[in-house]
Amino acid sequence: MTVSWSGFEERPDMVPAVQVEDAPDVYAADVAALGMALPASIARCKEAGYLDEAARLCRDVLEHDPSSPLVPRLRLEWYRLARLAGEYCMPLDKAVAELAAAGAEVTVEDVRALVAKGRIDVRFIAGKPYTLFYFLDTLSIYAAEVPGLASADAADGDMLAPRRAMCDEMRRSGHAARDITVRAAIEVQDVEPGDDVRIWLPVAAKAPQQSRIEVLDASPEGRLAAADAPARAMFWQFSGSGSRSVTFRYRIDAPYTDLWTSEGIAAACERAQAAACEAPTESDYAQEAPHIAFTPLVREIARAIRETARDDSPLELARAAYDYVTTHVSYRYQPSYIQLDVIPDYCLATGYGDCGVMALTFITLCRCLGVAARWQSGLYAAPDCISPHDWAMFYTPKTGWLWADCSFGIGAHRAHDEELRRFYFGNLDPWRTVFNRAFAAPLELAAEAIRRDPFDNQVGEAAVNGRSLDEEEFAYTVELVDIAEVPPA
Repeated sequence: MTVSWSGFEERPDMVPAVQVEDAPDVYAADVAALGMALPASIARCKEAGYLDEAARLCRDVLEHDPSSPLVPRLRLEWYRLARLAGEYCMPLDKAVAELAAAGAEVTVEDVRALVAKGRIDVRFIAGKPYTLFYFLDTLSIYAAEVPGLASADAADGDMLAPRRAMCDEMRRSGHAARDITVRAAIEVQDVEPGDDVRIWLPVAAKAPQQSRIEVLDASPEGRLAAADAPARAMFWQFSGSGSRSVTFRYRIDAPYTDLWTSEGIAAACERAQAAACEAPTESDYAQEAPHIAFTPLVREIARAIRETARDDSPLELARAAYDYVTTHVSYRYQPSYIQLDVIPDYCLATGYGDCGVMALTFITLCRCLGVAARWQSGLYAAPDCISPHDWAMFYTPKTGWLWADCSFGIGAHRAHDEELRRFYFGNLDPWRTVFNRAFAAPLELAAEAIRRDPFDNQVGEAAVNGRSLDEEEFAYTVELVDIAEVPPA
């Protein structure tokens, strides 16, 4: 197998704004304060693009009122401000040149129209509009709207073709299973010989569809979290530059479930009754600060969804939530999740998200409707592609726990493939690696400092002398070593 994905990216020059080294120490617990409102003066400076002034206002409060209940929120905001310009680092006029270099026939006015439509995510920094350095990845999805730009399908082949074939296979046989072997590595360079370096690499975890997990090879002196850890990883601590890797194998089972016909639903109910199914807990229905929140917007859309459901059963409410997300939200690559406030609110208000934003929005809507729902994330590990991915689970008393992949459902909807869109309500393909069973799950042996991604551990984490490294400060690679079809268990 040669399919691989690497975290190396060549970024454009970053905009000088808030200096990262000037930001205060930020702690993992500070993330919970994200739901607090910022003082109006700070929020207005940030939205206007005066990031250095917003950071100065944060610093003033932290220095002059250290007992303020806003201290964790302001520490967190200063941290976000210090990294915001590094993410929105492509000037909009340079984006026009980047589009032209990619073959697009666009003017500045065309780009402004794409911004107004939401296809390009823009923030103002120091009075000028900037976008994400990977904005072209989003536009390639909507290449039909950008004359001359090659589409994602044209560049990578029809990404939906293998999913359609798998959908057909599972429908015919009722099941699909694969043995998958993955190797992942993180390398930390350019640190002093005596520096304390820590690395966490995600490893396949125990999950309803994932079993027979084996670590085949790993760098010495790694500590592996328990198989049922909510965010499973292997941990190393050493001095100086170096790399650590882990190779693991597991089995993924994908039963086929038809939730769109009465016969299929009856069969799903029979299968659930015959199997030992874990019951949901109170937390599967609950709000979880700061992101799974039943805000006024979430409640209003949940109310509208309830009105469209065929009845008030958990299955029909979950179906209506899936229908809403997959037909009202469009895919757009996102900044790091630490830059987003209440993620479902952001998604529902803008109409845009990526796989994790969509999954969390579906989970939040389900819970607001009284349907138990959970998070799963890890990798999409298919023969032609391996990359981080997120999806959701939902529970009904009759069918037990089933899956929903809103991101893949939206891709099918965009391609006008209703059969494939319906497949990803109730089913997953067998090309998955489950690392995480909860959103914002803690890592074992994690430092007190805030993680690079405190919400989702898909590529791992690295820290030097207690400070978590940003994405561009370490190298991550993942390789699909082998994938083999196996008979159902």
